[in-house]
Amino acid sequence: MLLQKLKSTYHKYPLITSLSVLILFGATITFATPPTSPYTAGETLDPTCAPGDANCTVTILPDQTGNSGKYLTTDGSVTSWVTGSGSSQWTTSGSDIYYTIGNVGIGITSPTVPLDVSGTIASDFLTLRGTATFVATPTNLQASITYTTAQGFPNQSFVHNYRVYAYKNLAGDARVYSSSYATLNTDVTDNGNNDDLYTLDVTWDAVPGADGYRVLKSSNYISYGNSNPSAYDMGYDVATNSFTDDACFDVCFDTTRATITPSTAAQAFAITGGGTITGGVDVIGNIVTTGTLSFGGTKLLGDSVNKNFSIGTGVPLVGTANNIFMGENAGKNATNVSNSFFVGKNAGNGVSAYASNFLGRNAGQNATNASNSNFFGNEAGYNATSANESNFFGLQAGRDATNAYGSNFFGPSAGNGATNAGNSNFFGSAAGNGATNASYSNFFGPSAGLNATSVSYSNFFGASAGLNATNAAYSNFFGTIAGRDATNAYQSNFFGNAAGYSASYASYSNFLGFNAGNNATNANNSIFIGSRSGFSDTVNNTSGGWSILLGPCT
Repeated sequence: MLLQKLKSTYHKYPLITSLSVLILFGATITFATPPTSPYTAGETLDPTCAPGDANCTVTILPDQTGNSGKYLTTDGSVTSWVTGSGSSQWTTSGSDIYYTIGNVGIGITSPTVPLDVSGTIASDFLTLRGTATFVATPTNLQASITYTTAQGFPNQSFVHNYRVYAYKNLAGDARVYSSSYATLNTDVTDNGNNDDLYTLDVTWDAVPGADGYRVLKSSNYISYGNSNPSAYDMGYDVATNSFTDDACFDVCFDTTRATITPSTAAQAFAITGGGTITGGVDVIGNIVTTGTLSFGGTKLLGDSVNKNFSIGTGVPLVGTANNIFMGENAGKNATNVSNSFFVGKNAGNGVSAYASNFLGRNAGQNATNASNSNFFGNEAGYNATSANESNFFGLQAGRDATNAYGSNFFGPSAGNGATNAGNSNFFGSAAGNGATNASYSNFFGPSAGLNATSVSYSNFFGASAGLNATNAAYSNFFGTIAGRDATNAYQSNFFGNAAGYSASYASYSNFLGFNAGNNATNANNSIFIGSRSGFSDTVNNTSGGWSILLGPCT
């Protein structure tokens, strides 16, 4: 029994000892890794996980040693370090990046300009700064001869002229010249006296921003080897806007400076299509548009031929070219509009206007056939019809006038509502207002011819002259209230204050003098001469008869 117990004890201790040794030296047991249970980032790995448990694997990145400058990539199952296929075309400078060796396209595969965008650009404030350089053309070139015995040109009837360009120097040796030149309107010729020498003092107006001037010379004297005065094949550069031409004593022209390339006007902002900018635009330089240009929401109908400028909200619809629209609805719905000017709310709204001007609220609104005309003043020419080659000046001047071609309306309400008012003149407040059939007539003075009917081929001169006169064709009304309220006053003459006033049936008659024929009835075929002649008389000429009333109070 004792021996058996000892054997049993002996076998236990080697097992315990072996386990202790394994634990002491840190031996680990590795289980097979299940391929379908990757470790989830952010979770704690369970060191006691068994094969098949979730979150039981860790993917180790490839070794970074010796892989400087490479980037990590994957094909979906294997991760590896690879060498880049090429460096970025952008260069980093601090917090900025830039690119200088080609064009950049956004939404387009073949950019043709430094930044070529196909699509919409959104900006709270867009600043466009032009870099092109432009220098203006010199003006006011002058040249005068100073005769001397010292040095200069020989006096042999030589002819002189110049062409002066301004220039501006750019980086390096580059230079930009003005697009044109200044020249003398008339050649300068000496007097031909062989005993004299002379110089020429040449000046012109300085050009702001110019660095200097290239002067080309035209002359026909042999010493310059030039027998063609129109050649301009010699040049000279000066820094100021004057010099003295002294036959090459101090100032020498030479052929190396004879050739220049005039510049074209620089443009900072070119629009070749249409677009809308929501926000502010700061443009330093010129704006050139061959498409749509809008201010305050007004979009214009334009192309490379039609050039319009608009400030306001209205737009013309068809046939617009070379126009200016300023004001709410200015030129709105206007048709066949070209070479015209619209300023004011509703100015020229709905008109058909060629080479016309509309200034003032509702000026020329709805006027028809309003070519070669001028509308100045609120509602001037409003609703006027056939208003070609006419002028409307003043508040409601020519408003609602019909057939108002070749006429002039000057003064508040002058010709307002006048009908068939072609080839007529309305001068004065309410002159010809409401006059009917007022063609080939003249209305001069406040209320002259006001509401007169059938007044063609007539003249109304004086305040209220011919006012309310009826059937007043082929008649003349001269003087304050002359012929006022006269009825059937055709082919008659009223001369003098109140002459023919309220005369009835006053056709084929003459009223000469203060109150002559005033209130006369049945006054046809009569002559009233003298102050108050025929005053309130009943004439009652018999058929074919006629009367003459001479002297005061006859």
